[in-house]
Amino acid sequence: MDERLLAAFLASCLLMVSPAQTNEPANTKSSSWREPITVERENSLKLLMANFRKLLREGKYQEAEICARMMVELDPDNPASFAALYTAKNMRNRSSPNDARPASK
Repeated sequence: MDERLLAAFLASCLLMVSPAQTNEPANTKSSSWREPITVERENSLKLLMANFRKLLREGKYQEAEICARMMVELDPDNPASFAALYTAKNMRNRSSPNDARPASK
């Protein structure tokens, strides 16, 4: 894949939200040990998942894996992100031309 194309793709998918942006006021403490998911992060996850599904349908498994990795970075507690990453890796490995087996007789 061309480096410029990959950079453009990452720029279009990358809608990272800084961890400092939350829906809670600064003086309240969260009862949860993990950082609460914000509306912006949730929207970013939805957009990344939509891009992931589109790329899978198009057979662009390497790009889909990149989207899935960004979803895992954005929300590491989301099991759907890990499932997407596993799916992209699995599909990429299955479609690899190096994995071609000789035809049985």
